[in-house]
Amino acid sequence: MRSSSCRTTSTDWPGVTSARALYDGQWTIPCNWYDRTAQYRASQRGVDEEVLIKETVRLTPLPFLQERSPEEQRAYYVNAVRDIERKTKEMHQKNGTSSLGARAIRRLKPYSKPKAFKATPAPLFHAANREDFWAMYNARQAKEALYRDAARRLKEGETDVEFPEDCFPPRN
Repeated sequence: MRSSSCRTTSTDWPGVTSARALYDGQWTIPCNWYDRTAQYRASQRGVDEEVLIKETVRLTPLPFLQERSPEEQRAYYVNAVRDIERKTKEMHQKNGTSSLGARAIRRLKPYSKPKAFKATPAPLFHAANREDFWAMYNARQAKEALYRDAARRLKEGETDVEFPEDCFPPRN
């Protein structure tokens, strides 16, 4: 584990990230893509080659930033990344933990499984806060009630039953 006193930032990360480009106000990121399918096909022909394709990832502003100037967009991204880094540092200080860091991450096997894994059911949906969660939960409950009522009426023989939007009648 890495010491929490390390000063590595998101823009120093050697893996896939747009942080450096966003910090610098760039909207394209040159990158390499390893075509594993082409590599496999070459191996089937007895050729041992790594198929590397040069790609360019084009970034687009978040929808709510599209009307802002490039300078305002860049300032937003810089502040957002700094805020995430600050909150992460506070979390590590509070919990007495630290991040692994780039070197330790590189040593991990990408397909290994965690030693301890707690399986939990997937949430019904994600929300930014409790108020939004309960609003969505209540809307879902209301829609389910409308669906059940429409299904019951259809089963009882009504022919002009309308189901809630994006819902389909039961099979039988």
